[in-house]
Amino acid sequence: MPFSEINQFPPFVADLTIWDFHEPVSYNPGLYTSNPSPITSDPGPDEPDRRKSKTSASLSAVVAERKRRRMISNRESARRSRVRKQKHLEDLSNQLDGLRIENRKLNDRFRQAACNNELIRLENEQLRWESSVLRQHLWDLRQVLLVRRQLEQQLVNPLSAWSCIDNFTYLNEEQLNAQLFNCIT
Repeated sequence: MPFSEINQFPPFVADLTIWDFHEPVSYNPGLYTSNPSPITSDPGPDEPDRRKSKTSASLSAVVAERKRRRMISNRESARRSRVRKQKHLEDLSNQLDGLRIENRKLNDRFRQAACNNELIRLENEQLRWESSVLRQHLWDLRQVLLVRRQLEQQLVNPLSAWSCIDNFTYLNEEQLNAQLFNCIT
């Protein structure tokens, strides 16, 4: 770290540093007045130019030092900003990866549920078809049994083959249903 960053007060004269002074500085309140007047000595012929050049040189050094410190501060601030942005970007990237993994798991679960749904739908369709086939088969068996009974009755008593339905007009509905059931079974 340069000296100017350690010492917050720039040297008064550009070519002197704190190490050039070996005596401790003592504070004398009588030296400082409310209206200080500059101490002047009898300048020689080239003295004012030297004083102006030293003052302007020290002023430009102070300005340059401030500019350099501001530039360093700006660079540090920009670096911190880049680090913050990079960390934020990494956090967003990690969050995106986590969401992608979760999305993949949800898609897998959805596909599995859709596949199970399709299998159950096909199984239900198969069971409905089998139920329909079995109902038709049962109906056909009842018809065969009914015809067989009628044939047996015709062989036993040819005149009373249809005796179970002779009295339909004289029976009430409940008796009629019972008579029909007896004919079928």
